[in-house]
Parts: sequence; structure tokens; C-alpha cells
Amino acid sequence: VIDETDRLLRDAYQSWLPTVLQLTQMNEQQMLKYEGSPTFGPLRTLRR
Repeated sequence: VIDETDRLLRDAYQSWLPTVLQLTQMNEQQMLKYEGSPTFGPLRTLRR
């Protein structure tokens, strides 16, 4: 179970890391075209 959890976390990390790196290297004009994108939508915490 632990190995599977580690694999899932690695997969999730790998999927969002390129997006974060790209966004951190954009200038202001490039960021404006993403302003209405769901990428910058509201964040919610789901508690169980």
C-alpha cells in the first residue's frame, strides 16, 4: 500500500510541476492571457 501511495504522489507531482515552472517564468503580458483560465480558479480544501 505504501509503495502504491508513493507512486501516486510522484505521478501527481510530475503532472503539475511543468505547469508551475512555466508560470513562474512568464512575464506579466504572458500571464494576462491565462487570467480567465480555470488554472487560476478558486482553490478549495476538501475535508473528509
